[in-house]
Amino acid sequence: MTVSAEFPDVGSLAHNAAVELAGVNIGYVSHIALQGDHARLTLKIPRSTHVPASAYAQVRRAAILGPQVIEIVIPPGAPAEPLLADHADLPQSSNQVRPDLEDLIKTGTDVIGALSASDVARLLQENAAGFGGEGPTLHLVIDNLNTVLSGYASRTATITQLVKDLNSFSSALAPNAQADAEAVANLAKATAILDSQKERLTNLLIALDSVSQQGASILRTQLPQIDDQLLALRQVTQAVANQQQGLASILANLQGHNHSTASATYNGFIQVIIDLIVCGVPGGGEDPNSPANSCHNVPAGGQP
Repeated sequence: MTVSAEFPDVGSLAHNAAVELAGVNIGYVSHIALQGDHARLTLKIPRSTHVPASAYAQVRRAAILGPQVIEIVIPPGAPAEPLLADHADLPQSSNQVRPDLEDLIKTGTDVIGALSASDVARLLQENAAGFGGEGPTLHLVIDNLNTVLSGYASRTATITQLVKDLNSFSSALAPNAQADAEAVANLAKATAILDSQKERLTNLLIALDSVSQQGASILRTQLPQIDDQLLALRQVTQAVANQQQGLASILANLQGHNHSTASATYNGFIQVIIDLIVCGVPGGGEDPNSPANSCHNVPAGGQP
């Protein structure tokens, strides 16, 4: 039978994507169309699945790097009757796109956490100290440069013709007297254009000179801060480099992570249990007889 569902966004879901119920493939997406600002999906599923009318659909990814599928979800305690009818619409308010990278991001927090917050803060602070306060001068340079370029842009055709005539003048001076005369005339026009822009050019050069002088002053007075900035940048990049093994470990364990996530999924939710143990404190939860809960199994470099 045919049923429909609407989503505000279906991500990278493709035509003929699988439709699953309780992790079992029961059908496919036969059509995807845009209706207003929503995506409307047409699903083909067999009547024999006996899907209750209270069921809803969600878009999820079969694995971290796998394709997206449509999952039919039956709410806990939902009545078995009435059944979903042919050409029915799944409840729009319940249709959702389930996040698929949250667990992977949480797995990688240990790697990102290796970056020192003080290093990043120091990098930003030294950058502001080294290059701050020069906004007005830089703005003046950009404004003057924009003005000059705008003036030249309005005379593009004349300058283009000047270049062409100069080329003719240099390649065939004697046989092309008429072209030479035109080139000289166009050169006079170009010179007049440059003369009309001399004030703007002068302002631009003055501003550039001011910036160069202030830049030299910045280098003289802010060199220690710039050195600190580069040192902080090196520390940050080194911290990232030191965690390459951690990133490799995450990628190496993705398959097991996906399998474990699928095994711990119940009604669309991940079941997670976390034991916390404080070593060396009475009542801290240590169990010497349990390898997983013993403080004697702390990894190398770990702190009790």
